[in-house]
Amino acid sequence: LIEKYLGLIKNILVEKKEVPVEDLEISCELIGCTNPNGEDGSTLKFEIWVKNLKSQKHNKMAKFKLQDTPGCCGSVVYTQVVVLQPWEIFNEPDLYKLGIGTLLHDFALEAAKKLYYSLVTATSNEYCGYQNRIFIKKEWTKVETFKNERSGRIVFVWHKNI
Repeated sequence: LIEKYLGLIKNILVEKKEVPVEDLEISCELIGCTNPNGEDGSTLKFEIWVKNLKSQKHNKMAKFKLQDTPGCCGSVVYTQVVVLQPWEIFNEPDLYKLGIGTLLHDFALEAAKKLYYSLVTATSNEYCGYQNRIFIKKEWTKVETFKNERSGRIVFVWHKNI
């Protein structure tokens, strides 16, 4: 599963950012897996790294976390989803609108399904335009909208049955 998505991300960088394939190395690190027996509190944190083999510069490119919903082994929270800008790797650093966020989404949902979760929950806010578009495109259900009294932002709660 990991190799499949790393290959897809690598293809995007080679085709759309014109990075020579021989100069590019992509890896994924499973940062944490607490309670690997599937008990409450399990967390899987993935970080995707990119390395320019010519310059030997190495940067985090994207990350996400899947965390058990407390008290429910059939539900997982998809959180801390970020596509970063590895400035030192690419001359033109913008990695948005290339489909990498959509690939992260698909990777996370496929991983959740392989781990026998049935429901994925996520939150976003009014300023998460890319994430909100992905949720709509991938047919998530917006189940709640509220104002976060701490930040003043409008928050959306999303569900996806898998």
